[in-house]
Amino acid sequence: MVSGLQVSSAVRAGCCVLTVAGEVDLVRSRVLEVALLRHTGVGMPLVLDLGGVEFMDSAGFYVVVRTNHEFRKTGQRLIVVPSHVVMGLIEVAGVRHVLALRESVDEALTALGATTADTAEPQASGTSGP
Repeated sequence: MVSGLQVSSAVRAGCCVLTVAGEVDLVRSRVLEVALLRHTGVGMPLVLDLGGVEFMDSAGFYVVVRTNHEFRKTGQRLIVVPSHVVMGLIEVAGVRHVLALRESVDEALTALGATTADTAEPQASGTSGP
């Protein structure tokens, strides 16, 4: 079990892919929020890869839903790739129809019209310990 939170960012085919792994709780949700704020309003589509998230509480989930709302207001595209844990929250909260969801990063990039064969260009990364 991962005790911290890892967040990394890369540009793939003209889209930003923000990859999150570990636990997103009340304290660590701020790390996710800051990472997402960096991408709000920049005009580049964002794939939020939550496939490595093993735990997410309501604070982390709120950050995802609020970011989706902010992206919609600005016309920026956001696709979420949820882990099994995050998908459970989405189902319980009844917001499946609100979020653009895909099962993999490649599927999300395809939905955004990107060519998945493009190479990744790392942008930034961060880690929050326990």
